[in-house]
Amino acid sequence: MKYKRKENLRTITIMDIQRYQQLRQLSRQLVSVLTKTIPREAYQEIGGALGIMRKNTLILDTMDVSSVLMDCCLFDWVKGGKNLVEKYVEAHPPAPGTDEHFL
Repeated sequence: MKYKRKENLRTITIMDIQRYQQLRQLSRQLVSVLTKTIPREAYQEIGGALGIMRKNTLILDTMDVSSVLMDCCLFDWVKGGKNLVEKYVEAHPPAPGTDEHFL
């Protein structure tokens, strides 16, 4: 059976792929910086809520569990009405029009 291209599908260009790779690299750098802002208190509270704390130790069975923990710490752990991402952006505002601002 021969594949037939549907009319409504967008063609992905080399420029699209390059842009994706550029944004993906930058997002990894931002995540690395952001995860360093997570305090022990957040790990303990979120770890407890997720049921992955055993005797004050986080039990991370898989990388997926680690990813969920980090995401919850960054986006769902709220102190003073803001999560850690909001606090970071407030303290380190990206310049308008930059890839950092876009992300």
